[in-house]
Amino acid sequence: MSSTIIVNRSNITDSTNNSIFKYNFDSPTELTGKEIALVSTSLNYSWRNITEANNTFIYKFLANDYFSTQITIPPGLYEISDINAYMQFIFRQNGHYLKKVDTYVYYAEFVVNPTNYSIDLITYPFPASLPDGYTDPTGNFPFADSIHMEIKIESKLTEILGFPANFNSGYSVSNTPNVYSSTTAPNVNPNSSLTLICDEADNEFSSLGVLYSIVPQVSIGSIFTERPSYPIYLECKHGTFTSLTFRLVNSDTLMPIEILDPNICFIFSIKKHKN
Repeated sequence: MSSTIIVNRSNITDSTNNSIFKYNFDSPTELTGKEIALVSTSLNYSWRNITEANNTFIYKFLANDYFSTQITIPPGLYEISDINAYMQFIFRQNGHYLKKVDTYVYYAEFVVNPTNYSIDLITYPFPASLPDGYTDPTGNFPFADSIHMEIKIESKLTEILGFPANFNSGYSVSNTPNVYSSTTAPNVNPNSSLTLICDEADNEFSSLGVLYSIVPQVSIGSIFTERPSYPIYLECKHGTFTSLTFRLVNSDTLMPIEILDPNICFIFSIKKHKN
C-alpha cells in the first residue's frame, strides 16, 4: 500500500530560482523501511539558456570610420533564430542595414545548418555605394568596397553556438560571403536536462538521492508532463523526519537551476520497502 503526496508552487522555498521545494509532514514521520518515487510532474520549459555569463559579443568593421559595438542579449530563452534576430535588431538601431523595397538587408547572420549539424555565421561584403533598387533609410550605412563585418565572441556564447573559445571571424575583404561554421556540436540549451533530487532519499552509489531525470520534449516556453511508465522507487533514509526537500538541478553540473515559471506540480508515491 502506498501514500501519495503533492508538491507544487506553494512548497517552493527559494523564490529566486523556484527550484527547491519543501514538503512538511503534519507530524514527525518515520521513513525507515519506506521508498519514494516520482509518479508525475507538470511544468513549463522555462529556464534560461542565455544569462549574464554568455550574452555578449562584438561586431566591428573598418569602413569610412572604424566602428565597434558590444551586443548584450537580454537574459532569457532563445533559439538561434532569436539570437540572430536580436543581433539584426541592433544593426537596425545603429543604421547598419539597407532596404530593398520593403525588405531589410543585413550584412551578417547566424543560421542553423541541419545538414552539417552546425551553426553558421555568414558575413556579406559591404557595397562601395548604394546598389540599384536599395535605400539607406538612416543615412548611416558604412559603405566600403567588399569589406566584411568582424564578429568577436569572448563570452560563453561560443558554447551555445559551437564555436571555439574567443572566436573571432577576423577582418577580411572579398566579393563573396564568408561562412564560419561551428567546430563542435551546438549546445543551444545547456540546461536541457534536469535532475530531480530528494535529500531524504538514500542512494548507496551516490551522495545524492536522485529520483528522476527530466528532459522536456517540447519547445521552449511550452508546458510538458512527465509520467514514468514504471515509477522507480528509491529507499528513504532511516530515521524520523518532519519534512522532505526536493531540488531541481542541472544534470551535468548538478548546480541549482533558475526556473522562470513557478507553476510546477509533482506527485510522489511513498510505500513500504518490499523487504
